[in-house]
Amino acid sequence: MRYIILHFLLFANFHLSAQNLLSNGNFESLVRTDNNYDFLVVKDWHLGSLCYNCNDNNTNFYNTQMGKDRRCDPKYYKYLEGRTKIWFDAVMFKGMERSGSGYIYIKLKQKLKVGKIYKAEVNFYFPSIQLNDSTLYRHIGINVLKTKPVMPESFKNWKFVNDTIVYDQWFKRTWYFRALCELEYFVLGASYTNNWPDYAVENRKGAEYYMDNVSLEEVEEKNLDSMKITATPFCRCKDANQPYNQPINEQSVYYETNKFDISEESKLRLDSLVLYLKKYPNSVFEVSGYTDEVGTNHEELSKNRVDAVIKYLIENHKISKYRLLTNYVGNIEKSKDENIRQKNRKVDLKLSNYRIDQIFYKKALNSLNSDSAFIYLKLWLLAVNPEHKIFALFDTRLDTLKKNKKWDFVVNDIKSMYNKYKNPKEAFMLDSMYQEDQKYRTLEIGIEELAEMYDSRKEDIFAFPKITNEEWKQLDTLNYLFMSQYIDKNGWPNQSEMGDRPSKAAYYIIDHNLDTNSLKKYVPIIEKKCIEGEADWRDYATIFDRKEKECGRLQQYCTQYMKDPEMPNRYILASYDSETAVNERRKKIGLQPIRDFNISFTMKITHLKNGGKL
Repeated sequence: MRYIILHFLLFANFHLSAQNLLSNGNFESLVRTDNNYDFLVVKDWHLGSLCYNCNDNNTNFYNTQMGKDRRCDPKYYKYLEGRTKIWFDAVMFKGMERSGSGYIYIKLKQKLKVGKIYKAEVNFYFPSIQLNDSTLYRHIGINVLKTKPVMPESFKNWKFVNDTIVYDQWFKRTWYFRALCELEYFVLGASYTNNWPDYAVENRKGAEYYMDNVSLEEVEEKNLDSMKITATPFCRCKDANQPYNQPINEQSVYYETNKFDISEESKLRLDSLVLYLKKYPNSVFEVSGYTDEVGTNHEELSKNRVDAVIKYLIENHKISKYRLLTNYVGNIEKSKDENIRQKNRKVDLKLSNYRIDQIFYKKALNSLNSDSAFIYLKLWLLAVNPEHKIFALFDTRLDTLKKNKKWDFVVNDIKSMYNKYKNPKEAFMLDSMYQEDQKYRTLEIGIEELAEMYDSRKEDIFAFPKITNEEWKQLDTLNYLFMSQYIDKNGWPNQSEMGDRPSKAAYYIIDHNLDTNSLKKYVPIIEKKCIEGEADWRDYATIFDRKEKECGRLQQYCTQYMKDPEMPNRYILASYDSETAVNERRKKIGLQPIRDFNISFTMKITHLKNGGKL
C-alpha cells in the first residue's frame, strides 16, 4: 500500500512539473465573438493587430470579408495538426515600434517561481515565398513578462528569438530559462533592437508566418544537467550595450606624382566609406596625407591631398568636418622603386579611437572663455550617449560655464532625459545621488571619457580634489542619511519606474554604509524587490554578503573581499563555506559560477591621503 501511495505521489509530482502553463496552447478551443456569431476566436488568448486565427470556420469569412486568399487554405500552407493555427504579419521599418507587428499573448495559469527552470516550445512555419528580409525571421520569438505587454517597451531586445530557420515546413524551437522574478504573461511575435530594423518606412520589409502548439513547462534541473543544457537566467529584457562603432579596415586613396585631385576610382572608394559614416554617426576618422620622395613640398602636398578628400566628403556627402581629424605627414620613406613610391602617394582614412561627442566636449573645454564653449556643448548634447550627459554636471572643469545663464540650457536638456520615467524629478534626483556616491569611485573615469578615452597612465587625467578617508566616510554617511529618509517616505525605488541606474542609487548608498543594523533592515526589502523584478539579484547577493561579513559570518555568494594579512594592498575573497555551495547559490539567482576562488587583486587609492575602503 505504501509503495502504491509513494508511486502515485511521484507520478503526480512529475505530472505537475510537466503541466503546460499556457491555456489552450494548441489554439483548438474557440469561442464566438459578441458582434459576429459566425466568427470564432481563440479562447484565453489576446490577439493583437496583424494576426489572425486560421481555422475551418473562419477561412471562408476571412477570404471573402478581408479580401485575402490562400493564407488559411491548407492546400497552400498546411496545418501542423488539428483545425487551428495562428497567422502573423510582421511589418518592419525604422520607427515601427509603436505600430508593431502581429502578436498574441496570454496570462499564465500561475506565476513562475523564482529560481525554477522552464522550457518554452513553439512550432513555426515560415513560407519562403513571403520572405523579403532574411533577418526578419531571426527577430521572431517569445517574451515572458510581469505585466500585460505594451507597445513598444515589451517588444524590445527579446532574448528568446530564432537562431535556426527552416522554410516551408513546420519546425519546433525550444528555449530553456531560469526565472529570476515572478513572471505572469507570455507573448509571441516579433522584437526590435536599437539597430534593427534600420530601413525607412518607404523601404519597409514584411513577412507572413504561422505558429501552433506552444507550451511553457517547469522542468527538473537534473534533467537539463544530464543533457548538458544551460538555462538562460531571465527576468526582463534589457537594452544591449551596443558599441559606438563597429571595426572597419583602413581605407586609402592614391594619387599621381605631385597631384592631389581625386580620381573616379578613389571617389567610389570614398563613397563606400560614407555608408559606414552614415550608419555610425558617432564615428570619427583620422585623415592622414603622405607623399613619395619626389619634390620638396611634401607637407604642403600632403595637406592638399587631405583637404581634397575632406572637401569631397563634406560637399558631396554632407559629412561633418568635426568627424575628420587631419594629419599632414609628408614623406616617410625614400625609395627609387616606383611601386613603393606609388604606395606612398596616398591619403589614409583610419577609424579613430575618438567619438564625435568627445570631439565636441574637448573643444568646449578648450574654449571655456568664449561663447564657442556653449555652441560645442549643444553639439555634444546631440551626439553623446544620453546616459553620460549627467557627468557634465559634476565636471569641475566647467565651473566657469556654470555661472553663465546659458548653462540653464545644458541642465534642462540633461533633465529632459528623465521624462521617459514615471517620476522624472525623482529619477533625476536619484541619478544625481548615484553620481554623488560614485564621486570618488567611478565617476572620475566617466568624466574623463567625456573628452577622451581613459588611460590611468596619464598624468593629467581628471580627478576630484584629494580627501582623507575620514572625509570620504562623512560623505557616505550624509548620502546614507538622505537615502534612508527617502526610502522611509517613498519606499525602495523600482527599476520600472525610475530606470536602472537611478534606482541603483539606493543599493549603492546603503551598501557603502557599513552599519549592520542598516544592512539587516534593507536585505529583506531588496530580496522582495528582486522577486518582483524591480531590483537585481547581484545587488542582493552583494549586500547580503556585506551583512554577513560585517557580522563576522561566512559569506554565501562570494562577492566580498578582505585585505590579505600578508600584503596590505592585496585583496582576497572573504571567508565562505564551500565552493560547491557558493556556486549552487549563485546559479539559483542567475549569477555566473566562480571559476577561481583564489582570485585576488591589488588596489592603490591615489586620491585619498590615508587609504580607502571598498
